[in-house]
Amino acid sequence: MERSFSLEVWMIFTATLVNAPAIEELVKLKGITSVDCLGDCHYRFHIAETDGITEKMIATSVANGWQLEEIQLERLSLDEIFARLSGKK
Repeated sequence: MERSFSLEVWMIFTATLVNAPAIEELVKLKGITSVDCLGDCHYRFHIAETDGITEKMIATSVANGWQLEEIQLERLSLDEIFARLSGKK
């Protein structure tokens, strides 16, 4: 039995948006597959592509007045990657 794995689950960034729109609007952004609200203006973005994603997020935030204060790419540990590949997460 052959399994295929999507790398998009490994590409994540977090952002602090003081004046963020509804999550439904954030998910509509190109390259974003899902968004988690972490509370207090903090969001985790799951992304399908990394090519220029931070620049796109900064430009979109400025254009829409979202007051982006911080953006950071997250790196998964080997344990997290293994858990995702094995279906444990």
